[in-house]
Amino acid sequence: MDTWAFVPWGKVGFSASLLQSVSICVNPWFIFLLRIIGEALGIAAREDDSLLVMIPELPRIVGLRNRLIHGYDSVDPELVWDVVQTKIPALRKQLDAACAQAGR
Repeated sequence: MDTWAFVPWGKVGFSASLLQSVSICVNPWFIFLLRIIGEALGIAAREDDSLLVMIPELPRIVGLRNRLIHGYDSVDPELVWDVVQTKIPALRKQLDAACAQAGR
């Protein structure tokens, strides 16, 4: 290992070639928040299946959550950044509309 990084759970080694191949770094908080959003929407959809009509991307959101949780080594950081920049604003509008329709 060429480079070491200290993280809350220990020390992680990275090769220089890996670091050079990374084109974008995503703040771990974005990943954490996407996991929370996916989990919450998955639970909400089980309670109220009309959410699937109001939020057509809901299965993909839950799928992204599952991939972030279980397949973190296969997650494309550029995809995560694209979701944060382009999908979250649209989702916010859909959630606002769903809440308004539900009277909340």
